Amino acid sequence: MKQQFSVKDKDRIREYPALYVGHVDIRGVLNLLFDFVKDIIYESKQANVVMEIHSDECVSTFHITCDYMFDIKENIGLYVIEALSSSCGFSVKQDIFTLWFEPDREVFSYETIEYHCLFVRLTELAMLNTNMKFLLTNHENRNVIQFPCGLETMLMTGVYKFGLVHGAKPLSIYFSKDDIEVRVSMIYGYAQDVTFSYVNNEKTNDGGSHVEGLYDGLLHAFQKYDNNLKISRKDVAEGFNFVISLTMDQPQFAGAVNRYLTNEEVYYVVMEGVLESIISILYSDPSFFYSSRVIQKAKLRRITSNRDIEDSIEGKIIYPAFED
Repeated sequence: MKQQFSVKDKDRIREYPALYVGHVDIRGVLNLLFDFVKDIIYESKQANVVMEIHSDECVSTFHITCDYMFDIKENIGLYVIEALSSSCGFSVKQDIFTLWFEPDREVFSYETIEYHCLFVRLTELAMLNTNMKFLLTNHENRNVIQFPCGLETMLMTGVYKFGLVHGAKPLSIYFSKDDIEVRVSMIYGYAQDVTFSYVNNEKTNDGGSHVEGLYDGLLHAFQKYDNNLKISRKDVAEGFNFVISLTMDQPQFAGAVNRYLTNEEVYYVVMEGVLESIISILYSDPSFFYSSRVIQKAKLRRITSNRDIEDSIEGKIIYPAFED
């Protein structure tokens, strides 16, 4: 994300830090850190990132190294880090960019940086971006974080918690249009629905136009594949587990915490992309259609409806059963 800055911007950032990082406690420190990591992902699409944490009772210093070049004069993440750090520096040597900074305790109120929080967030980012590789270290731990299967790993990790039969494999698709890129991994299971949605690597807990487009695209694909069945959206959604990750230049959200995506064009891009992708897959391998059990539900509804018609023709009146 690039933008031109003036020297006066630094004073404004320090005067209103919450406008840029959300909070002035440990959450703000983590946002400061991961906003920069997301900039690496957004601009490079593929990089190796080494994150080192040096902490004691008074000081927490971050060293971040990556094989992607940044321009401090145009990158908002780097500029905010510089403004909100008590010490900060960067260098470029042999095509390796290195940044080190200490969050300013006059701005942020926090005690320690929890390694586990960093590990969990980097794991999530690695699953969302298969071309990214992270190395996270401190004085006690060292973890390489990379997930070639990406969204499938995230989905199955969530689904297995609820007892899905092992051996089932998710269906994954990718498509793009203009500046919108969409990745989806999906599977049917019946213990509990697992539904994760992201926009630009941030979770949209309440969904939005990308999720609505996914449901309707799948519904239209199933209806087109077997137009003899009366399939409802409820049929398709029942037992449907998915992770959808979308990237775009100018997302719009309802509310201040980016929980619900509102871009209307996203709905049509996702709906049409899912419809086209799923139809193409079903004609070569219809197993995903049958795993949804929409056939059983539609046939059961048809049988129930036919019985009601027959009973009506015969003049029967069926009363609901009540216990004494």
